[in-house]
Formats: sequence, structure tokens, C-alpha cells
Amino acid sequence: MTSPFQPYSLAVHRNRIAAGRFQSHQKRWDLYAFAQLITFGLIALCMIGLLLTLILVPFSTKWMSSVKKNIETEARDFNRQSELLWDDLQFIQKQLRTKRSNITPPRRTLRSLRINPL
Repeated sequence: MTSPFQPYSLAVHRNRIAAGRFQSHQKRWDLYAFAQLITFGLIALCMIGLLLTLILVPFSTKWMSSVKKNIETEARDFNRQSELLWDDLQFIQKQLRTKRSNITPPRRTLRSLRINPL
């Protein structure tokens, strides 16, 4: 009667262990390759971001300066219009203090003081 622990079965067992070691070794290399892929992918994304930043910064500063000029122009127009309205209010108050019955409108009309939309 043959024993289940024969040299043949031990050799088969050794081969299976060796195959398992190879598979775990292969899994380890697959993990390293995946880590390298992620690392190089992140490095590539950072380089692309840096390149886009270097390309787009001059355009964005030019755009921002034009926006700043537009805002300054609108602010000047708004200040001018608010000063004109303040002058009109002062004129009306002055006429009310003198208690005249006929309040004449100022020379400028409110239609000429329209605030332009952006």
C-alpha cells in the first residue's frame, strides 16, 4: 500500500509552492507597476498644469487689466452721476426752504442721468 506522502506528491507540492511564490512575486511587481503608473501620472498632471499656467498667465493679466479699466470707468461714471443727483437734491431742498410755490426742475433731467448697465 502506498503512502500519501510519497516523493512524487512532495515534488508536486513543491511545484505548487514555487508557483505560488512566482504568483506572489508577480503580484508584487504588478503593484509596483501600478504605483509607478500613478506616480508618473501625477507628475505628468503637475507638469501639464505648470505648462498651462505659464501659457495662460500673460493672457489673464491682460484680461484683468482690461476688466480693471472697465470697472474704473464705470466707477467714475457712477460718481459723476451721483454728484449730479446730489446737486439736484441740493437745488430742490434750497427751493423748498425758500417756500416757493412753483418748484422749477433743475436744468438736467433724470433721463440724461441713466446709469449704463455693465
